[in-house]
Amino acid sequence: MSTRFGAVERKLNIAITRAVREMTNAIFMKSQANCPVQSGDLRDSGRITNITGGAKIRYTKKYSARREYGMPAGRVIKVRRHRVGGFVGPMNRRVGGHMRGPFSYKSSKEEGSHFLERAVKEETPTLSRRLTRHLRMLSK
Repeated sequence: MSTRFGAVERKLNIAITRAVREMTNAIFMKSQANCPVQSGDLRDSGRITNITGGAKIRYTKKYSARREYGMPAGRVIKVRRHRVGGFVGPMNRRVGGHMRGPFSYKSSKEEGSHFLERAVKEETPTLSRRLTRHLRMLSK
């Protein structure tokens, strides 16, 4: 048997979770629209994961943080040994190409696009409206 305060607390937690998840979906949609696209791999790697009390947005490509925040000049980037050129021929055999690497180089300055940060800043003011709406829905 729960106390009246426990019931209120439970409804409040449910409303907060629903409002945060709704806002996370809106943030994700805006970040997808603002995401820089060359091949579409970064945009396609975006995922929303529901966690206790809310949700989490992740972009799983290795370079996603570099696209979001940028990179300072002079950072050393290491490139592992890799195959360049060639193609896959008949019977799935690689034809042509050659191996390169490993090597390292110093980066030039890259500006971040801040696609996720902009989406969060645009959606943050709507949290109170979303929370109010979900509280009203639960109190009826």
